[in-house]
Amino acid sequence: MIWLASYPRSGNTFFRNVLYAVYGLESSTYRLRRQDKHADFQDYPVVKTHLAPEQLPKAIRNYPAVYLIRDGRDAIVSSAHRRRDMVKQGSDFYLNMLYAILAKEGAFFGGWSHNVSAWTARANLCIYFKDLIADPIREIEKLRTILPLPEPRMDKLPSFADLKAGKGRYQGGRKADKAQKFFRSGKRGGWRQEMPEELHLLFWDLHGEAMVAHGFTEGQPPPLTDADRQALAQRIIRTIQARPDADKLQNELAPAMPFLLQYGRQKGVPKYYTYEHVLLSINTGLQRLLPKAAYTAVQRSVQRLALPKLLAHLRRKINSSKLRKLK
Repeated sequence: MIWLASYPRSGNTFFRNVLYAVYGLESSTYRLRRQDKHADFQDYPVVKTHLAPEQLPKAIRNYPAVYLIRDGRDAIVSSAHRRRDMVKQGSDFYLNMLYAILAKEGAFFGGWSHNVSAWTARANLCIYFKDLIADPIREIEKLRTILPLPEPRMDKLPSFADLKAGKGRYQGGRKADKAQKFFRSGKRGGWRQEMPEELHLLFWDLHGEAMVAHGFTEGQPPPLTDADRQALAQRIIRTIQARPDADKLQNELAPAMPFLLQYGRQKGVPKYYTYEHVLLSINTGLQRLLPKAAYTAVQRSVQRLALPKLLAHLRRKINSSKLRKLK
């Protein structure tokens, strides 16, 4: 069994459908809730999850893994659409994006940057969404380093239109109308039209280091100062308050208000330290430069040295020290 992990809306279901149609391999799902529906998940060769590694049970956490990476802005825009159209119908699109960006208290699978950084630090293989949609067979063939694959049946490759019409094995819903909503566009760059500037700035301030580490630099704004953060928080609040439906949204906005009001006053413990950013960049660079076999060998050597555990221990020590100083 291997993990097929990703932040939501990063190509996971598309990947599973191609794996089934072209290679005949079924897959299952692991989640924290409603897992009884997939109680036999370990009987499948591939198991999908959006959970961060530390959210998985220790007994199965360290199975080989492939991680799918999509530009966080597109993933969040797509997630906001799905929440409004399928998960919580009628919910506010703007607030859906805001909450996914904030990812308060580990919500939204730890947040985009945490999910990406935690998985790429230990995954055997990372595949980028842009490469997956450009040439799905080429990208799935990379799994051969960690999973035996049958020969592909090239004529069975499903198109995005097929999946949108409800013809896929995994549709995010059994009915064609749900498939229409689930497979929304399958394109890159939708954030340019759909993510407002103030949310784009907030996203970069909270997730920018991971974006840069994985090569997503288009549209990168200048770093914010604490004064900028204060102004940005007020701008977001005013944007919501100026809407005709502002009164209706107050209850939905309430959980975010404490964070927005405090935003920028005290950054506290950062999501990533400089040395972690450097290590992420090195990992990404090696994966792009080295042949697959060489990269896998290097990765296994690092894991044998228990370096990930050492780095996690180091972060805990630094965090504790910083928090003591803040108090």
